[in-house]
Parts: sequence; structure tokens; C-alpha cells
Amino acid sequence: MKYLFIINPAAGKKDTSEAILEQANIVFGSGNYDYYLTKGKLDAYHYTKEYIEKVEDKVAIIACGGDGTLNEVGSACISKDNVYLACFPVGSGNDYIKAFGNRENFIDLSYFKGNYDIKKVDVLEVNDRYALNVCNIGFDAVVVRYMEKFRRWPLIGGKMAYHLAVFLGIFSRLSKPMLIMKDGKEFFNNKAILAVCANGNYYGGSYYVGPDALVDDGLLDLVVAKKVTRFTLARLIKRYQKGIFKKDKACQKIFSFDTAKEVVIEGKKDLWYTVDGELLKANKIKVGVLERALNFIYPKGLRRIKNGI
Repeated sequence: MKYLFIINPAAGKKDTSEAILEQANIVFGSGNYDYYLTKGKLDAYHYTKEYIEKVEDKVAIIACGGDGTLNEVGSACISKDNVYLACFPVGSGNDYIKAFGNRENFIDLSYFKGNYDIKKVDVLEVNDRYALNVCNIGFDAVVVRYMEKFRRWPLIGGKMAYHLAVFLGIFSRLSKPMLIMKDGKEFFNNKAILAVCANGNYYGGSYYVGPDALVDDGLLDLVVAKKVTRFTLARLIKRYQKGIFKKDKACQKIFSFDTAKEVVIEGKKDLWYTVDGELLKANKIKVGVLERALNFIYPKGLRRIKNGI
């Protein structure tokens, strides 16, 4: 098998390229792998796509960065039987891998020496883009806009930046009219604070939005929060974060949830949304499931993180 490291030097608080390559030399041996340092937005996607087109042998592509880097690399690997995606999590957000285990499990490359499993995982198709982990519409996308201002401040990591952004987001315009269709039938038609289509379990560092979500079940987990007061949102946001909103009686009055093959969300005006943290805008957002479209390599014997973190 060939090995390619796609390294995002801008991921996280500091450039970890040198440390990654030092470990790669130890595990694979100098000269026994390829690597590429990304230069900007979508560069990881384009380089990976071009590389794959030239390779007929099996190749493991290790995305070194956060969920955004993993998304770009993974989007280029979809439906490629000879390509295997892996993650070396060094970004400010590494939520997708929590469907498999802790970050610490993934930053020791020695598992590539035969101590790994391969799972065929689903991918969400979101308009003309892909999401490995989650698509957020409404409030959560507004939070991402604020988070971008905070995450590179000194002493503020990914989780803290997200919490600060949530605090500011509560004081922004909270709700938008949304018509939400689930598998061709009306699911919601009112003002909503947020809608989430989840393939994975977490976003924002610690928000357990998909407690029952599985990355290989052919379904997305849909969560919608209807319009409430700022006080109510502030009171219940912690329960939402912990993933107990399905069982909590107060949350059940606000949150609607189900699984689906396809969700279509339409606003009266453009809606902010994200795909694995990347901020986009559209009037209509169509989210479907590409079943088992990606080969994902992960350390053997992991258990996904549950019950909040």
C-alpha cells in the first residue's frame, strides 16, 4: 500500500508539519511515503483528487489537520475502492473521529503496521458539497461565523472558542422561517433556531448532537429546534450539548428529531449553513446520504465516545 500525508500547516494553534513527518519517518521509513503541505482553501481537495487519478494501487491518504482538512481530503476519496482515508487530528476541531474513539488513539501512526480496522462509512451530500460529519443550518452556522474570530486568540482553543461564539450567538437574531421536508414529507414548517443533519456524533468540540447516529447505517440524524426565548435557549443549551435532549422533558417541547435518507430545508431568504464547519449560504439546502461511500482506516479495537465529553 502507498501512503500520502496531506498536511495543513495552518491547522490548530501551530504548524505541526515537522513533528508529523518525523513520526512518519519512524513508522514508514524515510522515502517510503509521499506528503503535501496545503496552501489554502480547497487545495487539499484538488491535490488529493489529482493524486488519486494517477494511482492504481491501494493508497492510504492521511489527512493531517482538523475536520475541514478531513472533509476536503475525504471528498476527493468518495467511491474510490482503492483509496483509504485516515485522520491525524491536529486541528482546532476534530469531531468526526469521536465516532470511533479519542484523539489520542489517532496520533500514534504505529497502528498502520497492521493494527487497524477499515469501515465503509456514509457521506452526506449537501447541495454540491459533501459532509463527513455534520451539516448545520441556522444558529449553529451563525456561531461558526463568531468562532472564526476567536479560535486563534491566545489561550483560546477550539472548545472555548465555540462556547464564546455560542454566548454571542444567543444575542443575535435567533430564528428563521424554515420548511423542512423529510423523505418527501413535511417535517417542520415554522420559525426554527437551528436544524442539524448529522452523520457523526459531535460538533463544536463537545456538542453531542447525534447520540444515536452511526456513520455506516445509511441514515442521517435530523434535529430541529423551534423558536424559543433567549432565556429558554440559554437554560437548555447545556442539556443539548450533553446529548440528553431526546429524553429531557423540557427539551422535548422544543426539539424535534428523527432519522432520514434525505432532508430538504428551504428558507424564505438565504440561510447560513455549514458542511463540517465550512460556512456557506443558500435558500434551499438538500442533504442526502451516500451509503458506505468511503473507506475509513482507524486504530483497531476503539469504542466511540458516548454520554458527552
